[in-house]
Amino acid sequence: MMADVAKEELAQTHETCIPFQSLTKAQVCDVGDSSAVNVLVNQTHAHFGRIDVLIHAAGICRAAPLLEMTDEQWLETLRVNLNGSFYITRETGKIMAAQQSGTMILMTSDRGIYGSADYAQYAASKGGMIALVKSLALHMGQYNVTVNGLNPGMTDTPLSRGANPTKYDSKLVADVLGKATTAQEVAHTLMYLATQASTYTTGQIIGTRLRHGQ
Repeated sequence: MMADVAKEELAQTHETCIPFQSLTKAQVCDVGDSSAVNVLVNQTHAHFGRIDVLIHAAGICRAAPLLEMTDEQWLETLRVNLNGSFYITRETGKIMAAQQSGTMILMTSDRGIYGSADYAQYAASKGGMIALVKSLALHMGQYNVTVNGLNPGMTDTPLSRGANPTKYDSKLVADVLGKATTAQEVAHTLMYLATQASTYTTGQIIGTRLRHGQ
């Protein structure tokens, strides 16, 4: 099951799974809406019979200097990034606990560790997600469920490019490898976390990159 709030982008992504479309489903969902998440998780479980892996990557990132930020800008980011993480892991966690197995992977960010001058709401939401990962790992271990986070570093996505093109270029200069991570490279790390190779790993935030000055 794949889900996204953007209907057209979701359909395009689902099209790339043509060889496996009989095994996949796509559903529009706003993760910041608790009721919508409940429907998504319940329908996924009803269709497939179980949920073995959750990869949660939904998020928004919009520049707003801290002292100029509106209540709405702050709350909307936390609604999607942090509340959404809680809703999806809570509902998926119930199913994984019942089946006594599973793994959850949340896309976190190094901004949740180092902060951000122009994206304080994003940094705060990612810091909360990091704490959520560790808290979930502590709670879900009794059910044989692992929970980890991935900080992919500067990744070449429409979100990172569109947030602030000038800063995107400056971050590439600051990166020790001088380039952005690709979606395919992120997928390789996710595959490690989602398979038997990492059954002993939980409560960890996997950092992949170093930036000069952070």
